[in-house]
Amino acid sequence: WGLVAGGGSGRRDDLMMRVVDLLDSVPLVFLVILLASIARGSSWEAAGGGLGLFFLILGLVYWTPMARVVRGETRSLARREWAVAATALGTPRNRILWRHILPNLIPTILVTVTLIIPRVLLFEAFLSFLGLGVQAPAVSWGTLARDAFEVLNPVRTAWWMVAFPSLALAVTLLALNIVGDALRTDLDPKRQR
Repeated sequence: WGLVAGGGSGRRDDLMMRVVDLLDSVPLVFLVILLASIARGSSWEAAGGGLGLFFLILGLVYWTPMARVVRGETRSLARREWAVAATALGTPRNRILWRHILPNLIPTILVTVTLIIPRVLLFEAFLSFLGLGVQAPAVSWGTLARDAFEVLNPVRTAWWMVAFPSLALAVTLLALNIVGDALRTDLDPKRQR
């Protein structure tokens, strides 16, 4: 989406990015609930207790940051000397996009994916904790914390049932952010000479 928008004409770019703006303006929780209610009873829901449907919905919701990053990077790469030279030599626009710009986008895409995954994991755990996400028999850190939270009471204190899933989620999110930052540093073209 971002490659096509960034490599296209101004009108197509504006139209495609306004679609992204429109999707970004809808609150995520509302959009997930809306998409889940539309897809209820489908074959996606039957597979894995709705797990496949849930992750499809998360994918539909979280593609917009990637589209923005890829569009910006595509527009930046299209102004480089080699892209301008290829255009001057008469190379078709699609060939420049797919054969020259797309391979140069791969480091940016990898870094963006590693930075988006923690947001998706946290959102999934949040929705599962609220009971809107992954349902039994599938397991999620959010469902583990919710199940533990339900058994906590003033008489019986089982703090570890909430603490360990929450700690595992926090450590995973931190590790993924560190990997994303390391990839961004290592794949930065300004550092390569």
